[in-house]
Order: sequence, then structure tokens, then C-alpha cells
Amino acid sequence: MPVEGVPRFNAVTLLEIEAVDFSVADVALVARGAYVDTRTGKTYGETSCRRWSPETIAKLGELRRAMEQDLAALVFETEESTGAAAATGLRMSAPTGIGERLATDAESV
Repeated sequence: MPVEGVPRFNAVTLLEIEAVDFSVADVALVARGAYVDTRTGKTYGETSCRRWSPETIAKLGELRRAMEQDLAALVFETEESTGAAAATGLRMSAPTGIGERLATDAESV
């Protein structure tokens, strides 16, 4: 038999985004949240969510586009970047993958 009462928590907070899959027709977004008491910081349980409002999915689309622009700034050699990184003055670090190591090793031989 269930026991009813007044919860000790007064808020719900997002803990983490577990998965985002853009490769499916409807974007798959899974996140975990927690029930917390903001006065004490104590957590009273967790939950997960897979169904989101159209507004949340639209904001996720905006985040995806901004992240793709940042990725493009990492891999495309252009000064005219339209990416979020260029707009904010963010400087990306130089690429350091296997190709750069091979070129360096070949040049030093």
C-alpha cells in the first residue's frame, strides 16, 4: 500500500545529459534529473526524461548548430569563419592528431 506525504524536496534539477542522437528521425535526447532541497542541498532521488517540449528540441537544434560551427573552426582552414568561435573571439588550440605527428616525424628523418 502506498504511503502519502509532503515531499522534503522543493526543486528538480538537471544532473546530466546522457545521450543525444541526431541520426534518428526524431532527435533522441535522454537526461537525468534529481529531486533536491535547495535549502540544504540534499538530494532525495533521481529521475530520467526522454520526452521534451518542442521549445526544448528547438533549443537543442540551436546548440547543435553552434557546436557544428565550433567543430568547423577546428578543422577548416579559413579566416572568414562564421562559427560561434569566431563570433566570440574564442581561439581554438592547434590540432594535434596522428597526422601532425607523422608529418613532424617524417620531416625530422
